[in-house]
Amino acid sequence: MTKWRLHTYLYLLILSPVALSGVPGIKLKPVHYYDEQKEYPEYRSVVGRKLVLPCNITPPSPDDRVSLVLWYRGTSGNPLYGVDARNEPVENAKHVIRDEYSSRTSLNITARSASLVIQPVTEDDAGEYRCRVDYQRGRTSHRKLNVSIIVPPKDIYIRYGDHRYEGGRIGPFDEGSYLNLTCEAVGGNPPPIVSWWSGSILIDDTYWRVSEEAVANSLDIPYLYRNYSMMALTCNASNTNFIPPRSITVKIDLNLKPQIVRISSPRSPLLAGIEMEITCQSQGSLPPAEITWWMEGKKLKASQKPVTGNRKVTTSHIFISPRKEDNGKKLVCRAKNPRLSESALEDIWKLDVQYKPELYLELQTSDEDNVLREGTSVYLDCKINANPQYREVQWILDDHRLFSNPVNGIEIHGHTLMIKNVSREHEGSYRCAADNLIGKGESKNIFLDVLFSPICASRPKTIYGVGKEGKVDILCELIAEPLEVVFRWRFNTSGETVDVNSFSSNRTSSVATFSPKSKYDYGTLYCWGENSIGVQQEPCVFNIIPSARPEPVTNCSVENQTERSFTVNCIAGEDGGLNQRFHLEVYTKNSHRLLVNHTRFDQPIFEVNDLPPDSSLRISIYGSTARGKSPAVLIDTKTLLSTEKQPGIVFPLLISPLVAVLLGIIIVLVILGMIVLIIVKQRRNRLQQGVSLGPGDDQKSNEQIKNIDDQPDPEDKCPDVVPPRNVSSEDMMKNPAINMTDLGTQRIYENLRIDRDRTYENIIAREDFLPNQEELMYRELSPSEPKTQLVRRTDVEHTEYANIDHQRSHNLRPCPRMETGEELDGFSVETPLMNSLKNDRRWGRTDRKRPVVSTAV
Repeated sequence: MTKWRLHTYLYLLILSPVALSGVPGIKLKPVHYYDEQKEYPEYRSVVGRKLVLPCNITPPSPDDRVSLVLWYRGTSGNPLYGVDARNEPVENAKHVIRDEYSSRTSLNITARSASLVIQPVTEDDAGEYRCRVDYQRGRTSHRKLNVSIIVPPKDIYIRYGDHRYEGGRIGPFDEGSYLNLTCEAVGGNPPPIVSWWSGSILIDDTYWRVSEEAVANSLDIPYLYRNYSMMALTCNASNTNFIPPRSITVKIDLNLKPQIVRISSPRSPLLAGIEMEITCQSQGSLPPAEITWWMEGKKLKASQKPVTGNRKVTTSHIFISPRKEDNGKKLVCRAKNPRLSESALEDIWKLDVQYKPELYLELQTSDEDNVLREGTSVYLDCKINANPQYREVQWILDDHRLFSNPVNGIEIHGHTLMIKNVSREHEGSYRCAADNLIGKGESKNIFLDVLFSPICASRPKTIYGVGKEGKVDILCELIAEPLEVVFRWRFNTSGETVDVNSFSSNRTSSVATFSPKSKYDYGTLYCWGENSIGVQQEPCVFNIIPSARPEPVTNCSVENQTERSFTVNCIAGEDGGLNQRFHLEVYTKNSHRLLVNHTRFDQPIFEVNDLPPDSSLRISIYGSTARGKSPAVLIDTKTLLSTEKQPGIVFPLLISPLVAVLLGIIIVLVILGMIVLIIVKQRRNRLQQGVSLGPGDDQKSNEQIKNIDDQPDPEDKCPDVVPPRNVSSEDMMKNPAINMTDLGTQRIYENLRIDRDRTYENIIAREDFLPNQEELMYRELSPSEPKTQLVRRTDVEHTEYANIDHQRSHNLRPCPRMETGEELDGFSVETPLMNSLKNDRRWGRTDRKRPVVSTAV
């Protein structure tokens, strides 16, 4: 170090003569450094920061360069920093620094500037600085600069009385009190400006010098409002804009009075005898307020719930079970800041102990004996006790609200209900009801049991079907009060009206047994009743009609099929006026073996179980009454394959392509052969029958044959129309001579036998007399219409229509078989078809000529 300092001194000694006497080969100007510089720039910096002093070193000409750069301070002739570039470029020149500046001074040299950098700056660095630049050819340049150093304040604090604060919370102070705060800043050159701020808002900037070292500013707050609570006040001391001001911040802590006290009661009023939780909240108190409960000057014990609260909100709870006597008393919630003696705030709630209306019903009548008879007047008075006042009175009859209806004798006047001319329609349970804000109250029911004359009860059945010599029990049920009723029956037919004396009675019900002997015994039966109040005004009416066979079931479907069971659902047909039963029979389709036979008395819905799996079955469903049974409906179905019979593993057959092709050809040839045989057989049958059937007639004919009842009516011992020979599908296949004319005739006689007791007018009036989809009409037996329009001929005889003998004018023999030709003369229907049949000895003959069916156009 000593050796380095020695070299530095020697270097400066060498430079000093150079600066004074010049450099050999370079002409130095006299020492008139600042003749051309009229203004001296001033540079400022803050203690501890960085100071940069620029110096222009640009050569005056392009062929010139810098040879020497020197920095001086004050009037000293010794430079504090020098750069010698006489023998090398300035970028690589040697730098010489005075010892006291060596640790914090540097020179930044660029092509045009040599800036002196001092960091950190001290207060002693202020003064005058000079920069000298020598060039190899050009004249020497000089630059003078003034430097000012700013010293920030050393300390700042806030005084309140004898207390000194250096930040944080100050206080607490009472709300509404006076406050004076003084801020002092110590040190600083130049003296700092002391000011008070609230956030970014300037409050006060008046300051004075307390001493040579201190500056102060006093802030006066005459009244501490609530908004000063926890307000941040900042005191700034600043003497430069180069650095942030020296500051100190305090927050004002205030003792605040309760601002709001509120009893937050439930939405519904207090109910007598029911415990209720009441909450009281206090807001605005700091610290949190203390809440107490009072009633009639007595302190109440609050609940065990902890009092919750933050800096300004406090919540307290109390549980009370008010009584009716507490109605109108005052419940007080009091909130007080424990640090402020005059801070108590109260909320008073006048208790409204409420309860739903209590109602009592009183009955009075216009009858002296207080007996309810038809025609008397009834008065119902509703007594009400309620708090708060009820809104309206409602009258209820059997859970239905009543309104004034003078037409029906009902008048409502406030809490009084009046019923004039009471009748059975007014019978029922009466009560009154009223509601208020708490709820709805109802009185006990009073049942009005009105005495009235008999009337008909609801009857599920008013039409009875019965055959000749049959019996039917007709039930007549009445409603009456009192229940002791005397019955009277009367029968009305087309010829006369007679009284019925054969019946039995039991209070309000009577049973008459009816047995028609002839066709004139059908008609209308009337039933009356009489009790102590009066005679029944309108009789009960029952219609007695001849019974008929039931119609077949419809819309049948098979559902829920499994390997051993299924379900059959159908819709019942007309029962013909008698109680109907429904039957289901299940046969095997191939062997016709009966598997299941079920009967139901309500609906044609059957659940069939215990069936063999994977079997083809035929289902027969029909209805039956005492008059007979309906045509059966046939359904073919199949049970599912049993899981036990299903193969577990199927090994594929290994067949060569050639064998597969041969098998395919054989199968195709077999199918073609079967199709040819079927076509040839159909053509042969058509030629033999002489009737051209449409493409869908074969299937339709088979279905019609299935629906023909094979068994004659067991009770119809002497039918008006002799049934034709029953023909089955097997007979048609075996005997081609049987044609569709026989089948149509057979179906026509079947319909006539069912409707034999009905007149022509009744037949055409019935909507269901039209043939259904299973009946064969004459139109179906007629030849197909020609495509060309035909012209009616006048020389042809008129069409012969059937003459149906509905009144049985011909003498029919009682024998059911009709074996002789004389018996054939007793036909009750004459048609062109029947005329051709009269020549036959029996219906089953196949050697007779086939009748020709013709229809005039």
